[in-house]
Amino acid sequence: MNPSIRNISFNIFAESDEEAERGCAAIKQFIRIMGEHGAMVSGNKIADAVARLDGSSFVKTQIINFFKQ
Repeated sequence: MNPSIRNISFNIFAESDEEAERGCAAIKQFIRIMGEHGAMVSGNKIADAVARLDGSSFVKTQIINFFKQ
């Protein structure tokens, strides 16, 4: 199968449009950097990575604590 790029949108908590745009830019940069290393960020891989968080309570707790700050 030949994957193609899809445009998606989602809601994010932000106090301003500028904050939301900063978050969007960071996600786009992450995807670009992964691509530069030959690592395709696909919908399935994102879904699998998020699902794996439940398998590691330490990592999950660290991420939750980071986002609570």
